[in-house]
Amino acid sequence: MRAPALSSLTRWLRSRTAADKELLAASSTLMARAPQKLFVFFLSHALAALFDK
Repeated sequence: MRAPALSSLTRWLRSRTAADKELLAASSTLMARAPQKLFVFFLSHALAALFDK
């Protein structure tokens, strides 16, 4: 009775770990690109404000 529950628990933990690793990789990629995107965002808004006057 205990063995199947234990194996399903370890299987669930392994799948969670894999999902967490994917999420961590995606978030680190996003954080690596975030400063560049923020810079482009602020630059475009500054240029738009400059030329709107």
